[in-house]
Amino acid sequence: MIWRGVGFMYDISELEKIPIMEVAKKLGIVVKNKKAICFMHKEKTASLSFDTKKNIWKCFGCNTGGAVINLVMKRNNFDFKRACDWLEKEFFHGQPSFNRTKENYQLKRTYKKKTLVKEAIHEPDHEIYSYVINSLMLSEKDVDYLTIERALDLEVIKKNNIRTIDNIKSFYKNIRGQFNENRLIAAGLLKVADDGQVKDTWWRSGILFPYYNYHGEIETLQLRPHQPFPPNAKYILLSNISPCLYNEESLKSMENNSVLYICEGAPDTLSMLSYGLNAVGLPGAGTMKDSWIELIGRFSIIIVFDNDTAGQKGADDLSERLKDKGISVKKKKISSQYHDVNQMLIAERKKQYDK
Repeated sequence: MIWRGVGFMYDISELEKIPIMEVAKKLGIVVKNKKAICFMHKEKTASLSFDTKKNIWKCFGCNTGGAVINLVMKRNNFDFKRACDWLEKEFFHGQPSFNRTKENYQLKRTYKKKTLVKEAIHEPDHEIYSYVINSLMLSEKDVDYLTIERALDLEVIKKNNIRTIDNIKSFYKNIRGQFNENRLIAAGLLKVADDGQVKDTWWRSGILFPYYNYHGEIETLQLRPHQPFPPNAKYILLSNISPCLYNEESLKSMENNSVLYICEGAPDTLSMLSYGLNAVGLPGAGTMKDSWIELIGRFSIIIVFDNDTAGQKGADDLSERLKDKGISVKKKKISSQYHDVNQMLIAERKKQYDK
């Protein structure tokens, strides 16, 4: 992750990879068997411990801890920027933690209407995402919304571990108490604005959809705010974290040449699953990665995208890509009276109830 402000920029992911034991040594902390006397409080027995696999530290005496940058901040009483400067000076010989030259600039960017769009550059934090899902429930109000208004099957909802964040302030207070700020930034639950201020990625309560990867780990989280603001922010992924396919884990148990529906987003995928069909979802119509194509290449693909210009163009483009790779593919066009799969299936279910 790149952290930038006026006159400075740091590659946080590179700084956090510096071996924490080496950082402790530079800070003058005497470490024996991965333990040390804590510098935060008076003690006779070493209670500060280092985890070299996770590259973090924690004092079990005063319950303080964190990652590399946090250690420098606490030990030297530095602010975030000064701690990053210190690490670059000590471990990168004064050179920046990323290449600032125009030709080799590590922050890949595209401009659209003068807005900087940054590519996802952080690895998912499976432990944090699992903690979030395990600490939440799905509210009765959201159960009614999903089963009645969206016509989703309750068992499908339960199987996919959909949850509710009913109080966003309490949610962030909880996870900030469990994990240090740097780690939450790297996990995409917090983000650093251009002015250097750390902000919450999500700003409203809502329904939370976990994305499980092929190996059954939560790759990312997506929030549907109860009251979207701005209006186009209906589904919000974690900051700087690349998603997997929604329902990707199901591909492991599918037989070769099985029919697989490719949808846009989690709700449409859940709609197909509610009808007993095999389906996975893309975050958007034009987001299919080559690595995902490798996962779906052994199935017979049916593309069911939204009934709008972007959706139909995305379906055409994806169909051509799959055909070029010799993959069996068809496009299913939704009736013009419906916007997406979910609307169509809601209408079909209503007809069944009206009979």
